[in-house]
Amino acid sequence: MKRLILISILFAGAFAQAQGSGAMKVKVGTQAKPAAAATGASPFQFLEQGQNDTLLAFPAEFLREAVNEHGETLLIKAIVDEKIEIAEKLIPKSNLAALDKVGNDALLYAVTGGQTSLVAKLLKAGAKTDRLYDEARENIAFEAARGGDVKLLTLLLKHDPKLVSGKNKAGQGLIEAANAAAQSETTLLLAKDVGARRALSAEGKTALLKDLARQKKNSRAGEIRQLLESAK
Repeated sequence: MKRLILISILFAGAFAQAQGSGAMKVKVGTQAKPAAAATGASPFQFLEQGQNDTLLAFPAEFLREAVNEHGETLLIKAIVDEKIEIAEKLIPKSNLAALDKVGNDALLYAVTGGQTSLVAKLLKAGAKTDRLYDEARENIAFEAARGGDVKLLTLLLKHDPKLVSGKNKAGQGLIEAANAAAQSETTLLLAKDVGARRALSAEGKTALLKDLARQKKNSRAGEIRQLLESAK
């Protein structure tokens, strides 16, 4: 009872601000609607305004089910807006499998943003790594390989070793993706991995070696080529 009174007080105090700026339309589940309807306040406004304590005082179910007009959950919105501190606090109150309207989830946005610590927390909380994204049908490690962050890519591959042998719709592996993005450090990391090398087709390996031979300014190119050529 005391918690309900506290939440009501917080909502009432924040309602004036919510009305002043115009409340964002938010879709919520039926069980969470009564509390929201009582004030008309949107949790997304509190997120944007940095009112984290007020935001976290909303019922957990409400926070989990709320989405904005882009299909973003509060967690996704926090990550996109680089509000990492509140994003971490929203993890246990969020549906980690939720997708926005373009088909992306919280884990993908965290990886794209290079948020290694946040990615680690998402993985620990149960974020799935078996999803394939976009028309290219690529796993989450492709984004990390292109981003060039060795620590982040290592974290993902350690959590789910099967990712290293993944291929996209075009038949390309992680090594090819990293090389195409001119990320020599992640390309080298992958070239040292047996699984990543085995994911290369004979044709893909030949094309990759030729491309590496042309990269005169890439100090890692020779080492990468040697690893690929010596691999069975």
